[in-house]
Amino acid sequence: MRTKRLVTLFLIFWGAAGSVGSAQTSRNVEALRGLKGVGVMVEDINPDVEQYGLTKSQAQTDVELRLRKAGIKVLTREEATKAEGAPSLYVRVDTSARSGLLGTLYDVRVQLALYQMVILERDPNIHIWVATWETATAGTFGAERVRNDVNTWATWWTDLLTTTWP
Repeated sequence: MRTKRLVTLFLIFWGAAGSVGSAQTSRNVEALRGLKGVGVMVEDINPDVEQYGLTKSQAQTDVELRLRKAGIKVLTREEATKAEGAPSLYVRVDTSARSGLLGTLYDVRVQLALYQMVILERDPNIHIWVATWETATAGTFGAERVRNDVNTWATWWTDLLTTTWP
């Protein structure tokens, strides 16, 4: 019992209380083939977390920079809407605060998903926007680590997309 409690405290202290990612398949890679670029959309971020420097505009800038460094064109919203398939990389950061032994802790989930407009095979008149590539992770962090750790995750997942890009 004491060992379990110590391990739990260690995980909470170091912010490694959980992490999960999704595997990429060849089908996911094929869905990226031929794209000329992607738009980037970052969902609003919890104002409680923004006080620690994790902002929507910073997340947008970080993801766009990683894409450009990998040679992937970042499309404006208008360009993405007009591009074939309307490809857009959607970034979502969910957070919730709770009190812990060491102060405020944030449960965080970061999701990156590439959405494209697809046509249903059974009815070509139906066009629907779906995630054709997706990954996510989750964990718990102390308030002072939220910005750095979430940015690290977003960087990892953006890098995963850029290395998966055919």
